[in-house]
Amino acid sequence: MGSHSKREPNEPAAHDPALPEPAPTQTGQQPPPNDQTRSDLVNPALLKLLRSPRFWALPLVVVAVVMTVLAFMYVGAVTKPTANLHNFPIALVNDDAGGIAAPGEPQQNLGQQLADGLVKGTNPDQFKLKRISSAAAYDQLDTGKVYGAIIISNDFTDRALSIARAIVLDTKTIPPRPTITVITNPRAGPTGGSIVGQYASTALGIAGPEFGKQFTAAINQQLQQMGKPPLTSLQSMGLANPIDVQTKQTISTDGNGSGLTAFYFTLLLVLAGFTGAMIVQTLVDGSLGVVPSEIGPFYLQRTSLGISRWGTLVIKWFFMFVVAMMMSSLYILACHLVGMDMPNMFTLWMFSVLAITAVGVTSTSVMAAFGGVGMIINLIVFVVLGVPSSGATIPLEASPRLFTWLSWFEPMHQLYLGVRSIIYFGADFGAGLDISLIMTVVGLLIGIALGLLATKYYDWKGWSRANPKAPAEVTTTV
Repeated sequence: MGSHSKREPNEPAAHDPALPEPAPTQTGQQPPPNDQTRSDLVNPALLKLLRSPRFWALPLVVVAVVMTVLAFMYVGAVTKPTANLHNFPIALVNDDAGGIAAPGEPQQNLGQQLADGLVKGTNPDQFKLKRISSAAAYDQLDTGKVYGAIIISNDFTDRALSIARAIVLDTKTIPPRPTITVITNPRAGPTGGSIVGQYASTALGIAGPEFGKQFTAAINQQLQQMGKPPLTSLQSMGLANPIDVQTKQTISTDGNGSGLTAFYFTLLLVLAGFTGAMIVQTLVDGSLGVVPSEIGPFYLQRTSLGISRWGTLVIKWFFMFVVAMMMSSLYILACHLVGMDMPNMFTLWMFSVLAITAVGVTSTSVMAAFGGVGMIINLIVFVVLGVPSSGATIPLEASPRLFTWLSWFEPMHQLYLGVRSIIYFGADFGAGLDISLIMTVVGLLIGIALGLLATKYYDWKGWSRANPKAPAEVTTTV
């Protein structure tokens, strides 16, 4: 390319003869204010442009469309989680070993009857009750495959029959009530645990009194056979809901944000890649002389170095890799200082480097392929559609089905699965880390392929980004 020339420090800038001579100023004095504002008001070309509907339409339409889609996506995803419930997975475990009321009588399993009643009273389109063993339930809790579990204790029948015998025999000591444990799993999603709690409260609020009604009737029948009076009203009231429901979480809230830390860390990774790409795009293009740099009143147009589009993109990719390592380290440090629980810190750092690099490389490739429109595309893909389809705040099973479809390819959901697995599930591949790694690498390869094909084609066509009208580095103030 042409040589890079600079003015000497005391050499005056070249003056265009087509422009009026600047007013002389004394040394150490400020130049008089120009009449740029006044000239703008009487500029015929500007006035004509301001009267053009197209001048106003394009910015307003683009802003209106993007922000309206943003409103529909964000508000629509969270407004009616109960109405949008579909296939919401909850483990249902019957550990009840059963028991007999008296010697010679048949074996009973009241826990089985209660579990059957729960399944019968549950809408199968909204909730997916998985009737599995206790070991399988804890395994699915520990891999985020269920949002909670309802576990009927192994001595459920024995405790219930013990209460019946105590009442029939009129003993003074009443045995402990049969128990059901409701486990919420905020690691799979903080709102998911709340939905499990609401479901258990409603379902057991119906099944419990029904069980108590049948239990009371069975005791009265036994009392009648023994020639004893039926239960008093006070006794019947005490047996109206004889089940002791206990609730617990799979993790403590301290250091985990009740399951929200994985979401916010994922959001940080996406922003580092997406926003970092825009910053790198602007600064690198300015340094290479492709576009002017403007900081406050200072306007700098560097000499164009004539680097190809492909060469420019490779430089930006390298910057994003450096940004990924730098920001991953700073994120880990910041999270450690505020007390966030990170049991697999180095694994989280490595995954963060991959995630930020993938998002940053793809973002720069999109902007290289589509120019300024690429920033809008990145905004829509990574933020507008990404956050509501991540499944991090509202479970996908409690969102409109559109977001379930988007989650198959939206980057934020894939990254969230990986971060969640590393932070909450011991970096277990079965908890979503496997699919997260695969999809992140696939996204990175797509970004590389897009950038390579687009820039190589543009270079082949001779569509250079060089600025032939900027032969020398010029700095002005306005």
